[in-house]
Amino acid sequence: MVLKTDSGPQVFKVYCRDNKAPGGVISRELIKETVHEDANEYKKLANISFTKEGGIFSYDNMVSDLHVDPLPYCLEAQRLFDLYQNCIGRRQPETLLENYVDSMQAVKIARQIRARGLRSQKNAA
Repeated sequence: MVLKTDSGPQVFKVYCRDNKAPGGVISRELIKETVHEDANEYKKLANISFTKEGGIFSYDNMVSDLHVDPLPYCLEAQRLFDLYQNCIGRRQPETLLENYVDSMQAVKIARQIRARGLRSQKNAA
């Protein structure tokens, strides 16, 4: 995000980074990073967390900022999390890929290629 000021453009990045939390809790910090010439400035805007046991998504410790409102970011994180909850599970794509790779075993592929080659030769004759 670039903000034009009297002293020139000011560049901000807003993102989540890992936050240490007790077991069973996934926690992130919403961060505003202000890009400066020599060193960047970091400001924590909110905590975003998910408690695995209760299945509770939450955000708290929101800090007001002159340029960035943390609430829309927290709401978007919740919307994306809700969307993720309705998608296929993490194991399902792995199973699909494993089955696909298994179906590509060299022996099976060689048989298919040989069978296609025989069909091509019959069609050519």
